Amino acid sequence: MKDIRKVPEAGAYAMFGSQFSSNTYEQTRQNFDNSVMSWDYALFGQAVQLFQHARGNAGRHRLWSLLTQRSRRLLDLNQLTPGLKVRSMHSMGIQQVAIRQIIGTEGRVEDFDDQFNPLKDRLKDRWSSIAMTWLQGSGLPAVSLIQIGDVYFIRDGHHRVSVARTMNNIIIDAEVTVWEVSGRLPWEKITEECAGFSVVETNA
Repeated sequence: MKDIRKVPEAGAYAMFGSQFSSNTYEQTRQNFDNSVMSWDYALFGQAVQLFQHARGNAGRHRLWSLLTQRSRRLLDLNQLTPGLKVRSMHSMGIQQVAIRQIIGTEGRVEDFDDQFNPLKDRLKDRWSSIAMTWLQGSGLPAVSLIQIGDVYFIRDGHHRVSVARTMNNIIIDAEVTVWEVSGRLPWEKITEECAGFSVVETNA
């Protein structure tokens, strides 16, 4: 019988606080990814139930999008980048970011919808291991985001954002890199109509 008390290496997560005063983002993330924790059976069951709830939310959101004829897809920064006039990039360090302002990803549009509900059952192990760490009251490393105007794209940390959203958190710690761009942003109309906030243009 498979021993489920240990997280598989690909989805191993340990209980780390966000001690960014002494560790860099990359060091903390590496420690986080290379660690293995013991599983509590009851906690594991609760985490799996949360994943199943999130998958159910994905199905309901899909139905809502069909009825309203609105897209439920995250914006893919990799597809938008050729149309952006990026003037400069700089790091803002660790920031608290409103999850509702995260509207896109670097290439993970097939794994999560625009509400960060998981779209694939294969995400369960990693998602559940992060949820267990969260349920234990332990801190998680900051996610990595790209900020353009007033919105954000996930570079690293999709599962953490998904878990935080499922837990009804409204903010998340993030290592933010700002891209300064010129001209009208291609997603501006979408965010104004669907997200309830506008994007501030950055002019040259």
